[in-house]
Amino acid sequence: MKKFNLFLILAAAITVSFAGYVLFGGGLDNTSSRTGTILDKFGGKETNNNEQKAVDEKGAPLLLSSRQVISPTKSSNSGNVLYYDKNTGNLYELNLADKTERLVSGRPLNDLLGIIWSPLKRSALGLFYEENASTFKYLDTATDKETGLDSNIRSVAFSPDGNLVAAYYFFEGTPNLDDSNPTSGNIGKIVLSQPDGTSGKKIFNTRLKNLELSWPISNKIAVKNNSSEIFLLTENGEFKKLLGQKVSLRESWSPSGKKLLFSSLFADEQGLVRSMLWMKDIESEEEIALDIEGDASLCAWSKDDVNFICALQKSPSIDELYLVNSQNGSKKIVAEPNMLVWELFLSSLEEYVIFTNTADEKLYSIKIGD
Repeated sequence: MKKFNLFLILAAAITVSFAGYVLFGGGLDNTSSRTGTILDKFGGKETNNNEQKAVDEKGAPLLLSSRQVISPTKSSNSGNVLYYDKNTGNLYELNLADKTERLVSGRPLNDLLGIIWSPLKRSALGLFYEENASTFKYLDTATDKETGLDSNIRSVAFSPDGNLVAAYYFFEGTPNLDDSNPTSGNIGKIVLSQPDGTSGKKIFNTRLKNLELSWPISNKIAVKNNSSEIFLLTENGEFKKLLGQKVSLRESWSPSGKKLLFSSLFADEQGLVRSMLWMKDIESEEEIALDIEGDASLCAWSKDDVNFICALQKSPSIDELYLVNSQNGSKKIVAEPNMLVWELFLSSLEEYVIFTNTADEKLYSIKIGD
C-alpha cells in the first residue's frame, strides 16, 4: 500500500481498532446542519464514474496548526476540532471559523501513540508505549484523569452511545478463561465494560488471534480477523460472518451503521495489484463493486449516509479528494491538496475536509462549501 497508518505499522505488536463512526465522523454531533449534507455543496447531477471538475479557489489546503498532531477529530462543539500534540501529549481544541487554538488539557501524555475517541468526545482511550509494550488507558478529558487498563487488552471500541467499551483480550499461553470449564484452554475473550474497565462482562471466548474491534451498531460489534474477514457479534454472544476472505481489508462504516465501505487488494488482468472500493448493505447483505481504486480507511462519510469524500491517489506523493456516491459509484473531484492525506474527516457542517499531511504530520483543512 502507498502509505501506512501508525496503527497498521504497530500491528505486529498490537491490534488496534477505530470504529468508523469515530474516525470518519458522520452524525456524531447533535448539532443540526444549516447547510444540509455534503451533496448540497456541489450542484448538478452526477454521472456514473464520470470525473467532473468542481475545484475553485476554495480547494487550496490551509495549515491549521504548527503542531504535529495525533488523532484529530471534530469536537462536540460545532465548528471545532480536537487533537493531541504529538510531542507533548497536550490536548487542544481549534475553532475553524477564526483559527484560534485553545488548550483543553496541559497534562503531559508521554509515549502517546494514538487515540480512540468516544462518540461525544468527552473521553477517549489512549494507546501508549511503555516498558517495551503497548497498553491502553482511559482518558477522562472533563476531569483530566487517566486510568490504566488491563495489559492483556489488544483492541477496544466504544459503543455508539459511548457508555460501554468492548475489549478484546489476548493471553500468552492458555489460561482458564471459562469459569465453568477450567480446562477449556481458550486464549482470547471479548468483554463489555464501563469505559474505565470496571464492571466487565465476558460475552465471547475465542481462539482467534489478531482481532480488531469496532462498534458501528448498538447491538452489533464488528470483529475483524487478521485484516481479512469481518464478523458481527451481539451483546448476547451471537457470532455471524459479514465479509468473507479479503486481502488487506480496510473498512469505513456509514454513520447509521447500515452500510459498510470496504477495500481489498486484487490482481488485475495485467498482474498489477490494486486496492478497489466496494459497498456492502448490512440489511440486504448485497455487495456492490464501485469500480474505484482506493483505500476505504481514507474515506469520510457524510451524515446523509449516501455520499462520502475519499482521498484517491494521483501519484506516489499526491492525493486528490473526490466526492463519491455510494449508490451508483459516481465521483467528482472536489479538491487537489497536492500532498498525501491521512486521518481524513468532515467538519460538523461539512463545509471543510480536515486531514493530516503524512509528510509533516500537521493538520490542514480544505473548504469545499459555503
